[in-house]
Amino acid sequence: GTANTTEDLWESLKQKKPDILVLDLGLNKDDLKRLIPKIKNFLPSMKVIGLSEFLDYPFFHFCWEKGIDAIMLRKMEIQVLTKTVLDVLNGEKVCGEKVPSYQYLEHRFEQIRTLTDVELEILQLLREGHTRKEISQTLGVKIGTIDNHALRIYAKFDAHKKIHLLHEARLFKVIE
Repeated sequence: GTANTTEDLWESLKQKKPDILVLDLGLNKDDLKRLIPKIKNFLPSMKVIGLSEFLDYPFFHFCWEKGIDAIMLRKMEIQVLTKTVLDVLNGEKVCGEKVPSYQYLEHRFEQIRTLTDVELEILQLLREGHTRKEISQTLGVKIGTIDNHALRIYAKFDAHKKIHLLHEARLFKVIE
């Protein structure tokens, strides 16, 4: 069956109790954050495959933590979806192309949670296009201090170039 809202979906799931659910992760995120745990509590053996239009690392992390069995980006061949369904029914966790695993996300979030307020401020200033020299003047510290903070920031995002750092920080919703 199909549903256009999480409320319709919940009612349908209660009645039909399917073995597998292909869930549009593009539905309202707040509603999905309430619905996914509810589904897994009500039907713990039901397999859930989430389909997303775009990468959303924090939301994917939430979905993995709540027991979703697969996360895929929507644009895929039908054969890929078919194989995913079969793999999930066989008890496998499946990450679609470009979708990070729970272990990867958990490791990255552990690193990001250790960002200090100063590191977050420097990251924001880098995002705004400021140079290290400008940042040191803004914060009233030596450029060497900014360099030390920057090294730790880059390491926490496993980045080697500024463009990669800012890309990762956006994916993890640390900056806009």
